Amino acid sequence: MAKGNGILRKIRGSVGDLNYRVNKGQQVLAAKATSVRNPKSKGQMGQRTKWANVLAIYQASSKALHDGFENKAQNLSDYNMFMSINLQATPVYLTKRESSLKASIAAPYKITQGSLPSILVTGNDASAVTDIALGSLIIGPATTVAELAKAIVQNNSNWEYGDQLSYFSYVQLINPNEGYPYVVCTKSKVELMLDDDSLLYDVVPEYGFASRNGFLAHGTDRGQGAFAWVHSRKTANKTMVSTQILVVNNDLYAEYTSQAKFAEAARSYGVTDAVFLKPDEENDNAPAESVVTPPSDNQDNTQTGGSTPVTPPAGGGDNGLGE
Repeated sequence: MAKGNGILRKIRGSVGDLNYRVNKGQQVLAAKATSVRNPKSKGQMGQRTKWANVLAIYQASSKALHDGFENKAQNLSDYNMFMSINLQATPVYLTKRESSLKASIAAPYKITQGSLPSILVTGNDASAVTDIALGSLIIGPATTVAELAKAIVQNNSNWEYGDQLSYFSYVQLINPNEGYPYVVCTKSKVELMLDDDSLLYDVVPEYGFASRNGFLAHGTDRGQGAFAWVHSRKTANKTMVSTQILVVNNDLYAEYTSQAKFAEAARSYGVTDAVFLKPDEENDNAPAESVVTPPSDNQDNTQTGGSTPVTPPAGGGDNGLGE
């Protein structure tokens, strides 16, 4: 459920999957309550399993995605936008046990969406190179923030002094005791200030801020997972950001989006084969053999985002990209 104001204030009734009402002068939006005939159907199974991983990755980001969705509607939070956009991505299937343990899989989720040009990346591992030109600058232990700022602003027309360059790293790990996968997110940032003589590597890590063939690139290898660079700019009215989708180098991603993993996750929630001759049974004309297949919405649509409000987890509050 979400609250809004302005033009939405006096709307009452239903539009699509949303209910609109006014409570104490504020517009309230909520998803329609629906009657689910079979809560263990393939469709319901797909919704249940894909929710857990998207939420886990948002939580792993440690509240660093505030202001990450530049043009979100007034009634939506950054959490709303992250969830609604990434619930359309290819589902990652976690079993009931894995979900209860807060397991997570690094996936190509959209972490920011805005009007600044996207930072393009070639490669998906330690050899990754961005399209941020550095001219003749070779980044090393003696490089200063001012030198990086000058190199980026002078060689890239869409960058300005005072802009921020952030780096997000989601490292894929396995819990040694329980055996479930999880992700640890680290993030770093540098403001491009021409008068900042601080050593660059005193501010940001080498693994996200190196140079290769005249462009900003990865440094040391962090292992499997996902990563992204983000460009942000503070204006009088808002924080502008580049639209970035996590670059994934993660063997577990293919495993956890497979039909075999869907079947395992479905069984963990008690999904069984439908009875073909039972009236109203959801069997989708399944073959006679005992096979559980993914729902039909197993598509990757991360380039477009929905706007249905979703209820955030307890303990909101975020830290801005532009701070």
